[in-house]
Amino acid sequence: MVTRSMPVYVGLDAGGTKTRLRAEDEKGAVLAEAVAGPANLASTPEGVWKASLAELSVQCPKADYVAGCFAGLMTREDEGRASVALSKLFGEAKVAALPDYGAAVASAPAGTSVVVTAGTGSVVANMVEGRIHKSSGGGPLLGDAGSGYDIGRWGLRKLLLGVQAPDAGEETWAKIEEVFGSRDPAHVVATIYKMPAPAASIARITPRIVADAEAGYPYATAAVSGSLAWLAGDAAAHLEQTLPTAREWNVGLTGGVWSAGSFPKHSFDEAMQIYAARALGDPAYYSSHVLDLDPVNGAVALARKLAGSA
Repeated sequence: MVTRSMPVYVGLDAGGTKTRLRAEDEKGAVLAEAVAGPANLASTPEGVWKASLAELSVQCPKADYVAGCFAGLMTREDEGRASVALSKLFGEAKVAALPDYGAAVASAPAGTSVVVTAGTGSVVANMVEGRIHKSSGGGPLLGDAGSGYDIGRWGLRKLLLGVQAPDAGEETWAKIEEVFGSRDPAHVVATIYKMPAPAASIARITPRIVADAEAGYPYATAAVSGSLAWLAGDAAAHLEQTLPTAREWNVGLTGGVWSAGSFPKHSFDEAMQIYAARALGDPAYYSSHVLDLDPVNGAVALARKLAGSA
């Protein structure tokens, strides 16, 4: 009699700086963990992200189910390219390629209504009846409200585009000079427009704008609260559309914006309580928590869902 071995579930968390793999068996025992280079489908050259996946695949036991969660996966074409690459590397395994926010949603604690990710970009996502719903995002040209980029944009607009620059912390101007090579508004604006990918550079200013907000500088309090209020509007609309009968909202927060200081969460919560009072009847039915998520855990959970076992 041939004894069938337990299936192997593989999760991949593929980002712009590194890609992580974890393989687990049916009981949750870790069979393999590995790290390779970047695999952001939007910004990493195709040969590089495929090489990153290949490096990981050879360090992994034979897989039965593989879920790859990719930064930069935005279109059906992206999904197809990533799925084909995974199929070639993992043989007969059942594979799925998903956006990176899927891993955050899948790794959130039970009872989380929605996960609001605010890093360089932003996205609002949850899972309802096994299906992931996403809103907000849109990238720096169309959206990313409440992101590190967006807060930086709001702050720089107030610092650079007026007749006279408002009061700000000296360390903030020093950071602007470090990132853009000058404190002169015209020079900074010109430098931003010459950058091939300015969003990440603008986001580098955000921790200083948050610090200025917490120090009470009016330009910064307006920038942070305005940006986060917009994200709160996106999150509230998402909840009303995906969980229309919910009687409470338990929002999970993840990403660098929430760790930059207390003011972003305060601004977001203040706006969300207004929306909760309208939608739920009482702001007390709203709560939020900064989550300490490990996205590769979420990717493994999604691999388990491929087998219908989660």
